Amino acid sequence: GNILPATLTVTADNKTKVYGTANPALSASYTGFVAGQDASLISGNPGLSTTAGANSPVGNYPINATIGTLSAPNYTFSPVNGTLAVGKATLIVTANDASRAYGAADPAYTAYYSGFIGSDSTNLVSGAPAFSTTADAHSGVTGSPYPISMTAGTLNADNYTFAFVNGNLTITQAVVTVTADDKTKTYGDPIPALTFSASGF
Repeated sequence: GNILPATLTVTADNKTKVYGTANPALSASYTGFVAGQDASLISGNPGLSTTAGANSPVGNYPINATIGTLSAPNYTFSPVNGTLAVGKATLIVTANDASRAYGAADPAYTAYYSGFIGSDSTNLVSGAPAFSTTADAHSGVTGSPYPISMTAGTLNADNYTFAFVNGNLTITQAVVTVTADDKTKTYGDPIPALTFSASGF
């Protein structure tokens, strides 16, 4: 009778990488060996390729497997594709430092972004972070600065996730206006008691 070759399954290993980084080294695994044999019987290499590049957007891309130059006594090969998953890169969102006078309303908080890949810029980011601080209208100069913290709010970017760095809110002294009260006196009389009024508390 005829003895036919057994079939080894050549499976491209699944891989992951972050958007904007180089593709990882592609590799494959083998199953279907007979009688305790292993990959030491194999010569050559499978053909492995993917359509993903360094700047491919977030998503899943096939890792195509072919027989390439593979050879092994008593075996044929059946290639199976794998998947390269491209994950989001991280943008650093840093709250800009701000200041206000004691008792005044909080200023409009802003932030800046760092960590863009290549020519990417803020035009790829939609929405805005949500800002908060532990300071209120009665928070004093003594406890200053107070942290300006953030959450994602409505931020969104197709190829990025977000990490946040706090800023500082500095409370400065409020200004009290001290006004000397107008006075009158008759010629020859002593100078009246001088007084003042204050406003701006």
